[in-house]
Amino acid sequence: MFQPQRVTLPGPLTVWSPSVFEASVLYREIFSERTYEKHGIAIDDGSTIFDVGANIGLFTVYAAKRFPRARVHAFEPVPEIYGVLQQNLAEHAPEARAYNFGLADKAGEAMFEFDRFATIASSMHPSVFNDGKRQNTSKAIFAEAALIDLEKVTGANEWIQIARSNLKRPVLREIVLLFLGAANLGLRLRRRAFLKHRRCELKTLSEALAISGSDVVDLVKIDVEGAEESILAGIDDEDWSRLRQFVIEVHDVAGRLDRMSRLLQNRGYRTIQAREDWAIHELLGISTLYAIRQPDSRLVR
Repeated sequence: MFQPQRVTLPGPLTVWSPSVFEASVLYREIFSERTYEKHGIAIDDGSTIFDVGANIGLFTVYAAKRFPRARVHAFEPVPEIYGVLQQNLAEHAPEARAYNFGLADKAGEAMFEFDRFATIASSMHPSVFNDGKRQNTSKAIFAEAALIDLEKVTGANEWIQIARSNLKRPVLREIVLLFLGAANLGLRLRRRAFLKHRRCELKTLSEALAISGSDVVDLVKIDVEGAEESILAGIDDEDWSRLRQFVIEVHDVAGRLDRMSRLLQNRGYRTIQAREDWAIHELLGISTLYAIRQPDSRLVR
C-alpha cells in the first residue's frame, strides 16, 4: 500500500511525501537552487503557471508561496502520486488547481511505471534512463557521482566521505564498489517487488490550455521523465504565442536536446541549455532547457 509520510523540510515546510529523501531532492532543486527561475525566467504575482509532471506538488507549493496571487495548474497522471499532490496543495496552495492526467502529443492513455519508493522516476518511457546514459562509463565514476549527489541532499556525512576517498585508492576501490553494488542490488530487488503499472489518461498541452481557461501561460514547467518532446508536439500552431516561457528537463536521447531547442527557436523563443547541479545528470544525459519568447514574437493577452 502506498502510504506517504509527513516530512519536515527547511523553512520549516512540512509536506506529505513517499520518503524524506525524495522530498529533500525536490526541495533542493526547487527551493534552494531555484531551478525554475534561472537564465532570465521571470515569474511574478500575476503569473499563470503550468506544473507539468507535478509529482507531489513541491513546485506548485513553491510558486504559490513565493507568488500568492499566481494561478498555478498542476498536472500529475499517476493516481497514487496525484493523491499526495492533492494533500500538499490543500495545505499549502489551496487556490492551485490539480488535474489527474498527463500530457503528450495526442489524447488517449498510456502505461506508466510507478515505484512507490522512487516516485520522481515514474515514467511512461522507463527506458529513457538507460537510453541517455553515457556509454563506457566505469562503475567507479557512477558510484562517485551517486555519492556526491547523496551528500548534497543529506549534508556532510563521514561514511560518504570515506567511501569517496577509498574510491580513489585502487586497493580499496573494489571493496567500496562491492558494498555499493550490494546496496544497489537491494534497491533493484525492492523496485522489482514493488514496481506497479498504471494506465493513465493523457491530453495535449493545447487541450490542457483550454481546460484551464487560461489566455496566456507565463511559465510551462515540464519534468516528465522522457515524454518532454511529445508534449511540445501536442501544442497547436495557434497556441504557441500563448506560452511565454518554458523550463524543461530533457533526457538527451538521440539528439533530443538540440532538436527541441531548434523547435522552440523556430517558434520564436530564445533558448539556453544548462544542467542542474546533480553529478548523476551528466552521466545520464539529463539537461535543462530554458526558453523565453522574444519580444517581437506575437504574444496573446
